[in-house]
Amino acid sequence: MCIQGSVSRNTLILRLKQLNLQPDSILHLNISTVQSSEVLNMLLFELLILGSLKSDTVGIFHLKTNHVFVELANTLLDELALSLLVCRWFKNDIMMWDLGMLEVSDDTNSNTQVVCIYLQQLDSRQLEIRDLIFEGPSRNVKALTSSQCQVLLKKHFTDHMKDPDSMTFAILDMFIKFFSLQLRNLTNNVFFNTENLKYMNAMPNIRSYLVCTLLEVSRDLSLRSVKPWLHEEQKSNGRRNTDLTIAARFDGMLRWSDSNHVMVFFQRDGPPSILYRDVDLVPSSMIQLFASQRLRSEKCVMPNYSMMSSEELWASLWPILQRAAPTYKPGYVLTPDNFLKMALIALRAEAGVPVIIMGETGCGKTSLLKNLALYCGVEFFCVTLHAGTSENEIRMFVAKVEAVAARGPKKVSFSSSFDLCGKFTYHVNCLHG
Repeated sequence: MCIQGSVSRNTLILRLKQLNLQPDSILHLNISTVQSSEVLNMLLFELLILGSLKSDTVGIFHLKTNHVFVELANTLLDELALSLLVCRWFKNDIMMWDLGMLEVSDDTNSNTQVVCIYLQQLDSRQLEIRDLIFEGPSRNVKALTSSQCQVLLKKHFTDHMKDPDSMTFAILDMFIKFFSLQLRNLTNNVFFNTENLKYMNAMPNIRSYLVCTLLEVSRDLSLRSVKPWLHEEQKSNGRRNTDLTIAARFDGMLRWSDSNHVMVFFQRDGPPSILYRDVDLVPSSMIQLFASQRLRSEKCVMPNYSMMSSEELWASLWPILQRAAPTYKPGYVLTPDNFLKMALIALRAEAGVPVIIMGETGCGKTSLLKNLALYCGVEFFCVTLHAGTSENEIRMFVAKVEAVAARGPKKVSFSSSFDLCGKFTYHVNCLHG
């Protein structure tokens, strides 16, 4: 059970009752940053030492199990752990970020193995020699050990983080998911198998170049979402932040528009789509790649997305989303900026990576997601949270959407949008799997 933010005695009792704990149950309390550690410390004392919690409103909760684990989030100067004195009375283990603790499955088709096998082949300059097959009777790769994967991930990912203290397994998992999806798409694309590349007289080391490009983008998109502003919040020792301070934090966050990364979107039965912001900043090697995937009779002209009409952008979008054909006629005016955002959101959602969209009220966050869902032919659910929204209402909404997704071959993807005035919109998209 997760505990964070505002802690209420009544809410805690109700949530504990819903768990229906038995004597052989294990209670796991995952505690993050809270607004009032004094209140939580008292509640934990009553729960763990006295074995019960009492409220005149919602009754009494009796703790039936002795198997209780309390997990405390890592905070600056261990502020959270030091404020919860009751937790110091029990046996404790300090869990620190340590890549050496990473255990990797020996399934060669797992996300981590796919990433690390490609990285190993890249380092040994073997990517141009043979096609990699990760499963089935034709499999031609061997699973790497956990120690081999740790070395590769350290070299190609964690060593590139400017703030090592912010690294977590969740960030590493996000990188692996995003990168492995792109590598699988590259593996399955017939245009990039060794035989076809030789026939097309493609540039030397084309696959190595592509993997390096995908690696750079995957790494950047994973690390740019990490901003150590949380440490500044913890330094405030619980003082209320002003709207100006929050706005300044948002202004200091890294933006996708700050870069001109070249994004490669693979299609199973067609040439890749290459997206970018400024055509003049596209590397010559990428232009050569674009030309190599076209018929010799076709003129190589890099598309200038900034000059395209809304209709042309929609026509360019549906192959990127790997739709056989558009599922509806869009009435939404698509801009080059939103075109790139939609492509990137869809790619991250497919990889199972969370998406957060921030912007001022009325800038079009919800409209963008709604039209993207309609264009992809998936169900779209939205709930707007405000000061009067209860925690139970949020839980009921999520449970309802999960129930809808469970009735068919679908997966649920969550994305959230914020604005600077405190409004919080929570979107749940059911994507067909």
